[in-house]
Amino acid sequence: MYGAESARTTTTTIKKVQVFINSCLRKILNIRWPDTISNSLLWERTNQLPAEEEIRKRRWKWIGHTLRKSSNCITRQALTWNPEGKRKSGRPKNTLRRIIEADMKTMNYNWTELERIAQDRVGWRMLVVLLYGAESARTTTSTIKKVQVFINSCLREILNIHWPNIISNSLLWERTNQLPAEEEIRKRRWKWIRHTLHKSSICITRQALT
Repeated sequence: MYGAESARTTTTTIKKVQVFINSCLRKILNIRWPDTISNSLLWERTNQLPAEEEIRKRRWKWIGHTLRKSSNCITRQALTWNPEGKRKSGRPKNTLRRIIEADMKTMNYNWTELERIAQDRVGWRMLVVLLYGAESARTTTSTIKKVQVFINSCLREILNIHWPNIISNSLLWERTNQLPAEEEIRKRRWKWIRHTLHKSSICITRQALT
């Protein structure tokens, strides 16, 4: 898992990592055959996230850390660099940058907006922990409210709206093409459920869901 936040991951890699982690957790809890326990209950007892979610969460924490570095930092330049020219024909490789940009598209953010949000360490941490991955986590009214307040603050910063200028939340969401946090989480949750149910019956994530 160490360093996975800055590496390209594949479904096969994540599956192998998850199988190994589950094996270690069962040994820690001294669960051996013929005793059995579901993966979801195993993760709950050990307070663990599925490997895929843990890697994604770490990746976005790393992105925030990198975007706060100086503009002449090589790591930051490598993260945000957009190479020119045409690529070869055929299906492109699923690089780390493409994985990140796919996540960005889901979150309705671009690099400029992320760089602005990343400057607020506390806010970025809240965005990563509370918003990203919320489709597969238990959410409360209090959690959603905190997420919404933070998102609204970020959107006002992006639009450069400061006191005494005011704008309603509904108009703010309309101008930035955003859904309320509760609706966004619900939409992502059903999208994630559909995606998970399409996976193979031997997929660990699907087994944990069903």
